Amino acid sequence: MEKQDFRLFKLNRILELELLENTFVPRPYPELKSSLQQTYQRVVLLFSKEMAYRVYDEFGTTEIEYQKNGDLMVCVEMPVDTWLVGYLLSFGAEVEIIEPEYLKSVLAAQAQAIYKKNKP
Repeated sequence: MEKQDFRLFKLNRILELELLENTFVPRPYPELKSSLQQTYQRVVLLFSKEMAYRVYDEFGTTEIEYQKNGDLMVCVEMPVDTWLVGYLLSFGAEVEIIEPEYLKSVLAAQAQAIYKKNKP
C-alpha cells in the first residue's frame, strides 16, 4: 500500500460519512450545594525549627513568622476538617495548635485513638 492509496482510503471514508439528525442538549453544570461549601477559619500553628523545611514548602512566606528561638509561627485561613486533623498529625510532636482552641482537643482525641489502636 502506498501513501497515495492511504489518502484515498481516508477520503473515501469521509465521503461515506452519514450525518444524524439527532441533536444533543448540553446539560447545565451542577451548582455546589451549600452543604459542600467549606468555611475557612483562622488557624495559628507553632512549628519547631526542625520542621522549617516543610513549613517553607507548604505555606506562603506571608503566613510564616520566624521566632527568636528558631521556631515558626504560621497564621493561615483554612477549613477545619478531618483533612486538617490528619495533616497536623503528620507533623507529630513538632506542631502546637495555638488557635482555634477546640482543635487541640480534636487532635488529642484522634492521637489517643491511634495510640489505643496501635499500642504495644
